[in-house]
Amino acid sequence: MAKERQPFLVDRLVCSTVTMIYGEPYSGKSTIAAALAAASLRGEAFLCHPILRPIERVVILSTEVDGPEE
Repeated sequence: MAKERQPFLVDRLVCSTVTMIYGEPYSGKSTIAAALAAASLRGEAFLCHPILRPIERVVILSTEVDGPEE
């Protein structure tokens, strides 16, 4: 029997598979993504919400021209 996965990494805020962060330029998207990645990998709370399951890796994809530099 397959083990059922928790649908959220951060309850009702971040999906456990794919979450897209979007917004105006210089609105803090990269900062939020970095903070979420760090909290998730450390198992710490993110914006006062607990991380619901342990993770081992994070992948961040950027479509912005300056994405690789960030």
